[in-house]
Amino acid sequence: MEELQRIKNYVDQCAGYDISTKSRKADTVLYRTLYYKLALDNTNKTLSNIGEIVNRDHATVLHARNKLFEYLMSIPDYAKLYDIYK
Repeated sequence: MEELQRIKNYVDQCAGYDISTKSRKADTVLYRTLYYKLALDNTNKTLSNIGEIVNRDHATVLHARNKLFEYLMSIPDYAKLYDIYK
């Protein structure tokens, strides 16, 4: 879980706030999606483990993977943050 916490801390720092809040604002959702993508691409943790760190369930992570990853990577600022972490 240390790996997931490290990724979350990176995204929190980029966002300037805690992404595990209940907020559904577009920018918060996109930062959370960035966390999911980094976690899925850089760890072998389950969807449930990944979601747990930001107070979400596995279905939320699955939805983001299926519906938002491509859109997120089409936004230069988020794609750059993704590349910097990798």
